[in-house]
Amino acid sequence: MFVCSSIFAQVDWNSAGNTTGVSTTNNIIGTQSGFNFPIRFWTDGLNRMKLNQTVSYVVNNGSSLSRDGYLLIGQNSPIATQGNVPIYNTGAFSLLHLNGDTSALAGGIDGLGHRDWMKTGITFTGNGDLSYIGLRAASDDVTETVISWADDGAGTAGPDDLVFRFLGGADADAAISGDLGTPFDGDGLHIARFVPTGQIGFGNTFDVSTRPQNLLHMSLDSNKAVWLQITNRNGTGQTTTDGLQIGLPATSGNNLEAQINQRENDRLSLFSNNSERVRIMHTDALNNGVAFNPGGLASNLTRIGISHDPATPVTRPLSLLHLGYNVANATSNDGWRSWMDVGMFASQGSDHVYLGLDTSSNGADAVLAWGDNQPGQSGPDNFKILFTATSNPGLGLPAEGQNGLEGLRMTPNITINGLNVKEEIYTGIGGDAANGNPYHGSSANPTAT
Repeated sequence: MFVCSSIFAQVDWNSAGNTTGVSTTNNIIGTQSGFNFPIRFWTDGLNRMKLNQTVSYVVNNGSSLSRDGYLLIGQNSPIATQGNVPIYNTGAFSLLHLNGDTSALAGGIDGLGHRDWMKTGITFTGNGDLSYIGLRAASDDVTETVISWADDGAGTAGPDDLVFRFLGGADADAAISGDLGTPFDGDGLHIARFVPTGQIGFGNTFDVSTRPQNLLHMSLDSNKAVWLQITNRNGTGQTTTDGLQIGLPATSGNNLEAQINQRENDRLSLFSNNSERVRIMHTDALNNGVAFNPGGLASNLTRIGISHDPATPVTRPLSLLHLGYNVANATSNDGWRSWMDVGMFASQGSDHVYLGLDTSSNGADAVLAWGDNQPGQSGPDNFKILFTATSNPGLGLPAEGQNGLEGLRMTPNITINGLNVKEEIYTGIGGDAANGNPYHGSSANPTAT
């Protein structure tokens, strides 16, 4: 049995435990009130650990703060030195301080990177550098949990990074490989690297010489696929085929494709100024849970809508490319037809124009179609071919004007005579009423087929 007698008349303590009935106020290892000394632990004649008494001191040219009860553990730690002379009234930088070598505390108690708020946490010093994991009081009753690290300072070795690594045990079948892409490498599998200039790297290709180049940089070895995947648990699900994926599929020297992949059966919308500008979807894609496929076309045909006014965006693109607005009548789709598939459809109000292929004739016919509500109710709406020239010469020619020079006008016309209804398209070539050259009968529109 080992007995340690106290010079301050405390009750003895022994390795087998204290005797029954000892006062709990005296059942201690250390000093009692009035004897303000630290407790030091030595082995082989060298200091290994120091537990602070009630004491205040400065670290890193900061403030003289209370360091009561701070614990310093280290390799032959001199506690702190000033001109290589131990200062026994100082020591740990935070509540727990692990010192890897004496050089980290050399040159006084200036712990490079230490801050006065580094109190309730663990400080690591070694190799001339410092790290801290613990609490930071941001304001009254507002506390941050902090992982921080420090470099020697400008002009010295470094900079130093914060790195996450996974270590796999090496065995006969998986020996230390020297490959960054394996957990059996001597340094482990690189997962993430944070550099002092703010860049963050995820992947297994980063090291002290190959560091992340942008705020977020993802990279894998060889030609592996690299994806950023965004999901939520009860909406998209969280499997490899869910959510939004942005990145690179497996590449080769001559195939470096990048992809933005909406993995769900729904739209992909592009916004600017917090407003929808472009919608990419397909026939039978879900839109708020409702499949959209007017005309009963085949599923999975591409539909792109580009909105003119994002306050009323194109949410129902009818053709391969749909510009402007949704059609006014969602039931009849106005003048759109199911064969207006591979082409450009532009609509505003009840007016529209289509330029593309007539897919009902196997794509043999190219079509330019325009339309409105029934002619005679409002309008008519014409089809016009205009020439607009630059106004720089300033010769006063019609083509320089706001209306341009009209070369052709086509006007739908319906005549009703009793029960007989006749619908025709009047065509005029060369008339230009806007510039003083009307059609027959001083008409702005053509008057005959």
